[in-house]
Amino acid sequence: MNISPKTAEGQDIPSMNTKCGDLRFVFVDEIEATGADILGELDNHVRHHMSNQSRFKFDWITDEMGRHLKAAASRSFGGANVIFLGDFWQLSPTGQIAIMSDPYALKVQGSAKANDIMRMFWRPKHESSLRAWPDGKRVLHLTRNE
Repeated sequence: MNISPKTAEGQDIPSMNTKCGDLRFVFVDEIEATGADILGELDNHVRHHMSNQSRFKFDWITDEMGRHLKAAASRSFGGANVIFLGDFWQLSPTGQIAIMSDPYALKVQGSAKANDIMRMFWRPKHESSLRAWPDGKRVLHLTRNE
């Protein structure tokens, strides 16, 4: 018999919460075939189901001693490390907003989820954008196949 975990009040805990409880890495392969809307949906689901007790979920406001005072904002993908793999020179996703399309297009502006994802990829000054590596680059471009 499969018994689902329960809260202190006896309510069932959604299985997705259990699955996201220890989530640290998300790998998205063939990123060029994944639309911005789908990535936005994934981001929302992971943020929603990641435990608020996770030390990675929030950007924290700290005092001068480095102690966490309060959570400032939920991080993209609930603080999980997301690795996108793919080739932007391939075909665009069918019926979706392509990651490699114009981030300021009307279709992007008309979808909150797609707009958030496009900001993350293409607007480096935005708070949710991908963090730059120490050399200032945001994308690792591999040129040699071994």
